[in-house]
Amino acid sequence: MFVKTVATLKSDLETKLAFMQQGSMTVTLVHNFQFEPVKSISNLKNLEQNLENSEYMEKFYNYLKSVIGPQGDPCNGLNVCYDLIDNIFERKFMVLFSWTGTSRSEQPKYAIREFRNILSAFFTIVKSVNNNFSIKMMESFFKSITKNAKKRSEAKGLRMSTVHRRTKKPKAGTTNFSIDKIAIFNNQSSEENGT
Repeated sequence: MFVKTVATLKSDLETKLAFMQQGSMTVTLVHNFQFEPVKSISNLKNLEQNLENSEYMEKFYNYLKSVIGPQGDPCNGLNVCYDLIDNIFERKFMVLFSWTGTSRSEQPKYAIREFRNILSAFFTIVKSVNNNFSIKMMESFFKSITKNAKKRSEAKGLRMSTVHRRTKKPKAGTTNFSIDKIAIFNNQSSEENGT
C-alpha cells in the first residue's frame, strides 16, 4: 500500500511539475485568495478536496509562493519546508498526525501521507525554489515534523524554525595546524642562519 501511495504521489507531482515548467503556473499575486492555517480535520479535508481543482491549486501555489519568496534555500529546501508547514498548518493541529497514522499513545493519529493533494502542492512549491529537494526528503521532513509536533506546539514562536548546522569542535589534544606550520618554518629558518 505504501509503495502504491508513493507511486501515485510521484505521478501527480510529475504532472504538476510539468504543468509548472510549461509556464502555466506563473507566480502572480492573488489578491482575492484568502487562506488561514488549517486547524481542524474538516478544514484539512476541505483543503485536500479543493486542491483537486487546478484553478484553486494555482491560487494556493501562488499564495504560498508569495509567502516564501522566489529565492532558493542552501539547506536542500528544508528552511522553506519549515516556513511552509507553519503557513499551511497550525502547530497545535500537527500533534494529531504521524506519517503512517500510528501512535505510541492511546490518542489515535491521522496519516499525513494519505493527503496526497496537500503533499503534492507542498512538494511542488519547495521543488520550485530548490531542485535538489526530493520526495524522500519530503517524507523524512514530515516524519520529523510529526514526531516533534508536541515540542513545536509548545514553542513560543519567538523565531522562525530553521535548519541548524553545527560545526565540529577539534578533539582535545590536537594542535592547530597553522601554528605547527609556523613553528616548523621558524626552526628551519634559524638552522639556515646558523643560530
